[in-house]
Amino acid sequence: MITKKSNRYYCDFCKKSGGAAGHMKKHELHCTMNPNRECGMCELIEQERSSYAEIIALLPKLVWVEDEFSPGCHIESIEDIDAVKNSLDMVREKTGDCPACIMAVYRQAGIPIPILTDFDYKQEIARFWYDHSDRQNGEI
Repeated sequence: MITKKSNRYYCDFCKKSGGAAGHMKKHELHCTMNPNRECGMCELIEQERSSYAEIIALLPKLVWVEDEFSPGCHIESIEDIDAVKNSLDMVREKTGDCPACIMAVYRQAGIPIPILTDFDYKQEIARFWYDHSDRQNGEI
């Protein structure tokens, strides 16, 4: 019988793990939970990355309430949710409408992305790449 032990590497910022140290270092550098992350999308379009801490300070704070059925799983009021939804335009402006930076801001603020009904990360990324392609072809 052969026994092998292998290392497992974990991101310092989120729950992601992997078997390759190099891959995890690269992930950590761009992880949306990393407050000092390097945004590859902002670099690609030569845009200054915003300070996430400054933007997060402007966001409304959600108050999480626990009860016997769902500990820590729901928000105190609908007004809190509406305030978060209304903050999306401000976050778009402050991040230069970068989908990865928008995601990073809300994740680091502890705000669940599904609350943002006007933000679909997958569609935003597709639009980013479509616009980037047009810029490269001189159409924008």
